[in-house]
Amino acid sequence: MTLVLFMLCSGFVHFTFASHRLRLFNYNGIVKNGWWDSLKECNLINQSLVTLYDDEDAEYLKKFREDRLHLTSAWLGLSRRRKNITTWSDGVPVTHNVSSVTLTNGEQKCGAIQNNTLTSFNCSDRNAFMCHKGHVRIIVIRENLTWEQALDYCEANHTGLLRIEDANDQRAVHQRLNYTDGGGPFWIGLRQSRVFGFWIWSDRTVTYSNWKNGKQPEMPLSNNCGAIYTTDHTWGDVNCSHQLPFICEEEISFMKTKIVT
Repeated sequence: MTLVLFMLCSGFVHFTFASHRLRLFNYNGIVKNGWWDSLKECNLINQSLVTLYDDEDAEYLKKFREDRLHLTSAWLGLSRRRKNITTWSDGVPVTHNVSSVTLTNGEQKCGAIQNNTLTSFNCSDRNAFMCHKGHVRIIVIRENLTWEQALDYCEANHTGLLRIEDANDQRAVHQRLNYTDGGGPFWIGLRQSRVFGFWIWSDRTVTYSNWKNGKQPEMPLSNNCGAIYTTDHTWGDVNCSHQLPFICEEEISFMKTKIVT
């Protein structure tokens, strides 16, 4: 799917991000603001208007929106800067094909989603808005690989196999899997030390867990690699040689920007 997003806005915005690691979408349908006020509302809670990094993000957003049938339109974070350089409001460059909107009587145009279509409005129009927080994307890969193959793939193409470090991470994964087609379980970056028997992430120790039935698998009866189930989003142990779809994570690099009045 080719995204055609329309927006024409000027200025720069400074964002700070809380410690929330994995990306999570939030929808505000109670307050309806113009684009700039919506941007400030997201910023006040250490979030940003939603950025779409690729077509899979766009499909995820549409499914997220379909679950909220009362949502008619909501601002997204695309902007075209004064020098005609198109970026998202958090400073990330746009990687899609983007068409500008012809100005009418000098009015600016800002981007939104309406009835599952990416479109534009006058920036002063009042719409609901969608924020997101977190600096790590969740990337669902539907190819079936062994755990080691999945680890190699994620490290070569993204940052690594998914880690779930706390309850906020678990909530973000829960949200992402709720809008993911296809069954699981999915490999995550969890494995068991065959020497000592404790569970570790691919690069660090486990400090938070969400094992099925609340019980960590123990040797010698356990399998040695971890997966997450789509039915209840709990973790389980699976033989590492089995082939499953998997979840990578990817760090997002944000540009430093500031408000220009």
